[in-house]
Amino acid sequence: MHILMADDHLVVRAGMRHLLQQLADDVTITEANNYEQLLAAAQKGVQYDLALIDLLMPGAVPAEGLKSVLALLPATPIIVISAIENHEEAEKAIKAGAMGYIPKSADADEILGAIRQVLAGNIIFPGRLRQQKLDFPDAALATDTDDGWVHELTRRQRDVVKLLAQGKSNQEIARELGMSENTAKIHISAILRTMGVPNRTKAAIMAAEFFARAALG
Repeated sequence: MHILMADDHLVVRAGMRHLLQQLADDVTITEANNYEQLLAAAQKGVQYDLALIDLLMPGAVPAEGLKSVLALLPATPIIVISAIENHEEAEKAIKAGAMGYIPKSADADEILGAIRQVLAGNIIFPGRLRQQKLDFPDAALATDTDDGWVHELTRRQRDVVKLLAQGKSNQEIARELGMSENTAKIHISAILRTMGVPNRTKAAIMAAEFFARAALG
């Protein structure tokens, strides 16, 4: 698992580094201590499985900075870490495309829990601000059958499930969406849980049936 972490405070990076090493045995962390280094790391062509960024680093304009990173890393789940505990700022970050928002005052369990939620394909707010899945305006329209699961998928999961319905393998999904195969597996596991099915075959059938109904209706 390759993680990009950007924060201008050495102590924060050290603490996050310790936590991130608990996520898996093979965690590799690329660090940036300012906005310029963040952009340079994002432009290297490396496929990151996760990015944790502070938008208040030297040289960064929060809204524009997030847009720039998202443009460079469109397939990477991004979590904003911030000293600002403000619902409005968190919501702005999520609506701009971040998968999560974590206040720096959060404890270790809360941070790890949030990161694992994002890696599972969920969009999160910290509990103290509000935890929710946003209903994106480009969500697929569920019919009046048992398609409520569609609204529970994140935007990226919808991209994955469309390819899953076409019978694509994990490797093919990863290649077409510009993500690592490990990230594709994480998204598919989350999709199976949301659909309430035991395996990818049943998920592919259910998704194919949904898209067939949508095309007819």
